[in-house]
Amino acid sequence: MCCLSTANMSSAAVAEIDDLQSWIMSQVQDGQTKIKVPQATYRLAPVHSAHLELIELKGIEIDFQGSEIVCTDRTRAIHLEKCENVVIKNLSIDYDPMLYTQGLITEFTPEYFQIEVFEGYPMEGLSAKGAEVYSAETHELKPGFRTFHDIKSITKMEGRSLRVYRKKHLRIDSEFVEVGDVLLLKTERKRIDGGSFAPHCVYSTQCRDLLFENVTVYASNCFSFLGEESSNIHYYRCRVDRKKNDPKVSYPRMRSSNWDAFHSINAEVGPTIEECYAGYMGDDGVNIRGDYHVVAEGEGAVLTVISKRALNIQLGDPVEVVSRNGKLLGEAVATHIARARDYPKEKIESAKDQFTLILPGNLRDAWYVTLDRVIPIDDVSVICAVNRVGRGFKVINNVIGHNRSRGILTKASDGVISGNLVEDTGLESLKLSPNISNWLEAAYYSNLVVKDNVIRNGKFATHFGSHQRAQILIGGCRSGLEFTGNTIEYTGERAMVLSDLEGGVMRGNTFTRLDGGEAADPVLFENVTGLGR
Repeated sequence: MCCLSTANMSSAAVAEIDDLQSWIMSQVQDGQTKIKVPQATYRLAPVHSAHLELIELKGIEIDFQGSEIVCTDRTRAIHLEKCENVVIKNLSIDYDPMLYTQGLITEFTPEYFQIEVFEGYPMEGLSAKGAEVYSAETHELKPGFRTFHDIKSITKMEGRSLRVYRKKHLRIDSEFVEVGDVLLLKTERKRIDGGSFAPHCVYSTQCRDLLFENVTVYASNCFSFLGEESSNIHYYRCRVDRKKNDPKVSYPRMRSSNWDAFHSINAEVGPTIEECYAGYMGDDGVNIRGDYHVVAEGEGAVLTVISKRALNIQLGDPVEVVSRNGKLLGEAVATHIARARDYPKEKIESAKDQFTLILPGNLRDAWYVTLDRVIPIDDVSVICAVNRVGRGFKVINNVIGHNRSRGILTKASDGVISGNLVEDTGLESLKLSPNISNWLEAAYYSNLVVKDNVIRNGKFATHFGSHQRAQILIGGCRSGLEFTGNTIEYTGERAMVLSDLEGGVMRGNTFTRLDGGEAADPVLFENVTGLGR
């Protein structure tokens, strides 16, 4: 159900809509293919686990004509499932109540932070899974800072004061935290009304050929836009940004989405992200990837596989098996798949223990995957369906940055990253590599074009398998890299680490060191052959 607010509406007459979900479905049932939602602010309650659900729509365009959806619980905003050739346009999405709180730091010690929470931000239902610190002067993350992951508990004090206790009683961190800074805490990922919770703001699953045009997300409980097992999604002129001049709060909002802005998982055809803005989110700007699953052991052509969530390998899929340190062990085709219900739990746990997994609970089920050829397995390794990684993606002409983590992460073949401005990221500006050890994100790839981008002031991180630090890390491209015409402005010894590549072109790039340090070769090459320069 929803109610209609006439604030900021156009002068044109509109029909009152008491139930937006039912109204849209009635338009579809009446045979309408171009649906125009009257411009308004719609305060929605969840339908089931989402505030608006669009299931099995085909050939439908929904133009919200500048409307705003305000979600009144913490669960998903829009859920699309098994939709094809659907357009969603001219919409903004926000949450009330807020999905994070923020307050002024009035005291801090190695044991705790004390904050005075600003009016309009929640005091209850807060998560102890991390905190960020922003400058009250610049409203940016404090330089050199990422996230406090050592939060133990949150205690309400007098008035609007909270005391945020730390687990490890670490040093005071006075080099970048001071009284008067702003501390931010996320809310818990659960419903206020106790109903079924779903993560992410705009979520598409098992969909094809979607277009999101001029859709703005001001807040999300996890990712802003997520396509999972959905192919050829086009995000055009969409925005993930913190809302400015929000009358509901007494202090400006520091954050947009709690986690990533644009995320694609297990797509046969990757997304196009074009002329979009992604800023001030709590994690990455763009992540395009597939899933690795753990190979516990092999006997002949039969592998015992521990799946990351559901096993997405299907009969006939081309697969590759890779060692934990990234060595390709072999390529094959899946010819038979069956549950391994008799596989001992202790062996599952032993295989998982070979990694430093962030979410080990995602790996529970064992499978027997038969291949069309034998790939010798001497140790625990990983496998992925190489046709379900996001091949053919495009990330073009976007502005990304001012976030706590990475700018652009991709792990798929035949992609284009062009014409983007990526600036002031908390970690790498570009990280174009798989992640095996922590997140099981696939895969290695070939034929990637990275051209005409401006990369500015990204922070440093360590390259997979290396101790070198740089703001651009490319370590997953086996061949066919084109890195041309890019402008990189960096601090520190290195701007870029390029590793494990055979063949490609790297020409016409400009590297400028911003911190006045001693000039050195801005690019470190590790195990690179046949690169045209």
